[in-house]
Amino acid sequence: MDVTYEDFSLWLEPDGPDSVVRARSPAGEDSDRLAFAVDPEPFLAPFSELTLARSGTRDLRRASGLEPRPRPEDLGDRLYQALFPPRIRDLYEASRGTDPRKGLRLKLHLAADTQAPGHDGLAALSNLPWELAYRRSTRDLLGINRLSPVVRYLELPRPAQAAPFKPPLRVLAVAANPSGSEPLALEQERRQLQSAWKGSADVEVIERASTERFQDALRQGPFHVVHFMGHGTVDGTGVGRLFFEDAEGGPELVSAEVFANVLKGRMPRLVVLNACRSAETAGDAGRDFFAGMASALVLGGLPAVVAMRTPISDRAALTFSKTFYKELAAGEPVDAAAAEARLAIYRTDPGSVEWATPVVFMRVSDGRLFAADAAPEEDGGDAGQPDLVRLTVDEDMELADAEIGNVIGTEAGPRRAGRVEIEAKKRLVSTGKFQLFNRKNPAGIHANEQPHSGAQPRRPH
Repeated sequence: MDVTYEDFSLWLEPDGPDSVVRARSPAGEDSDRLAFAVDPEPFLAPFSELTLARSGTRDLRRASGLEPRPRPEDLGDRLYQALFPPRIRDLYEASRGTDPRKGLRLKLHLAADTQAPGHDGLAALSNLPWELAYRRSTRDLLGINRLSPVVRYLELPRPAQAAPFKPPLRVLAVAANPSGSEPLALEQERRQLQSAWKGSADVEVIERASTERFQDALRQGPFHVVHFMGHGTVDGTGVGRLFFEDAEGGPELVSAEVFANVLKGRMPRLVVLNACRSAETAGDAGRDFFAGMASALVLGGLPAVVAMRTPISDRAALTFSKTFYKELAAGEPVDAAAAEARLAIYRTDPGSVEWATPVVFMRVSDGRLFAADAAPEEDGGDAGQPDLVRLTVDEDMELADAEIGNVIGTEAGPRRAGRVEIEAKKRLVSTGKFQLFNRKNPAGIHANEQPHSGAQPRRPH
């Protein structure tokens, strides 16, 4: 069933000693007070409990059943009540439709400046399992419903768009299980990955991957998907790390910054990190928000990243990977595919919270990452002559500090190629087709557009 999606966007923002929820939706805009003081412990404890149970060190009271584990629905109801205070809830209800062909994507906007001193509460919000949100009136767990996928959007001073896609789809699977680490069913995951695409994608696998072999493989690209299967962790300073293998088969710990830099310049459309704690971001004020593995990749320019918030069992990781890629191969958006994959984990243990471990970070408006780009439109007499748009800036700025993104190209599908002329220290008029970003001063830029069809561009300054 083909589904079209609209966004219900939420921002969590400081307001003096309190925090507010601001919403933008198909039914309008509004804001309200965050409904509870943030204490992440009750929501994160069940995930820690899963880890302890697998390691054999779980508390005996919980293991004996004397202290029952919290139900996902009870935790999700508290999260839903917090995220949707009365005015926001009314807006959400008004935005939901009854047409099963239309979905409402819940997009949580996260800003790195919530890590500044004094914003400790908002910093902690980034790691809460919002995918658990439970709408009790209809008994909907939002995170497993393809009509209400939950995604996280990192606000960055760079365009949000994917590189052009031309078939065939190419997938690079990176497998690492160094000596001394817990054995993983990597061969089974590799077979599932290749089977899911059913010949519709070229899948290349790096066994016993080191970063050197990974970099060498990327040179044989382009690859549209990079899938890492292995172990991950976050060190005591909040830096995310993946376990590659060195020449002797021992662990080669690779930081989020190094991994992102290896990928830069050869960016795929999607990176999937089937590794523990790869979605974790710094929850303490003053720490680097982009030291986490997924956040570093998004900062580096990735259109979409799927990662694991907390440690995840081998069984759940395999289940997620199998279903997720089947859905992608069928043409589903990445966030809807993740919702179906969470549902597959949920089916095996409805009383567990483990299905909420996978997290989607998405910087593109349409999660259909692998739809073939349309050919340029034919336009009668001036076909082949691209539109000229002149961008001017009313501040001092070097062009090396500018990035231009065709926003309509990502919001409403491919558009005909265009030419851009830039004039410095001038004012221009905008209709929003293009955005101009000044990396040195993203908050102070004023960039607009002014079409000049048929005019010849002057040499950019």
